[in-house]
This record gives sequence, structure tokens and C-alpha cells, in this order.
Amino acid sequence: MKQCVQCGHQLRPAKVPLTKAPGTRQHGANGSCKSCYDRDRRAAGAAREPEMFGYVFDERQAASALEAWLSDRRRRIATQGAAA
Repeated sequence: MKQCVQCGHQLRPAKVPLTKAPGTRQHGANGSCKSCYDRDRRAAGAAREPEMFGYVFDERQAASALEAWLSDRRRRIATQGAAA
């Protein structure tokens, strides 16, 4: 059986349940067990916490964008009602 490259625990194959391979860990990615893989992802996420999807969230900007969208939507609804 393969071993986790970070902690050395034995990894079981993906389709083998824990009951058939006691004392093993689920495979994560890149040779790591699921526990090490999840820990690394949490650590990477914490480092990026203030930034999501490539930009920093700004409440004022979001409120302004929402107000612009609502204004445009109201205008479109009024235009559709006048055309009918």
C-alpha cells in the first residue's frame, strides 16, 4: 500500500472501505492522505481569507452596485409596462 508523503500513514485504494482496510486513511491528492490534504487546503484558504474570487469585498461598492441594478431593473419594468 502507498503511504502519505506528509505523515507516512498507509493509504487505502479509493474503492476499498475502511472496514476492509483498518488502520489506513482515505487518499486525498498529490500523494497525501485526506487529513493532510484538508489541513493544507484550510491553511491555504486562511491565507486568502480577505480576498475572494480575485478581489477584496467592499460593502460600499456592493451596495452601490445593488442600487444601480435595482434602478436599472425598475426602469426596465416601467418601460415594459408603458409599451404594453
